[in-house]
Amino acid sequence: MKLIVESKKINYTRNLSNKEYDAIYRSVLKINPKSLYIISNNKDTLTTNCIDGFSTIMTIFKNNKKETYFVDCLSKMDKYKNERKDFWYATKLIFEAANVKIKELED
Repeated sequence: MKLIVESKKINYTRNLSNKEYDAIYRSVLKINPKSLYIISNNKDTLTTNCIDGFSTIMTIFKNNKKETYFVDCLSKMDKYKNERKDFWYATKLIFEAANVKIKELED
């Protein structure tokens, strides 16, 4: 599995180790797309720090089929919310594999 990192300052591709891939794979499988995400939850995006701007999109290919998960205003508090915690955790693992500290994005 390859991880593609694209930002304003950095663009690179890196191969994941089997351990990283397995952890991300298992966390993505836990995401329930049905609970995912009518999610702005009327958050005040001026006072809530959203990770990665206003929206976070995760695209995976499973059985030659493209699946996309979308969340509005993913924040550090979402790791405690049942309907969003699996998406938050998968995002955290992907950031860590890309050598981006999620803490840097939370503040």
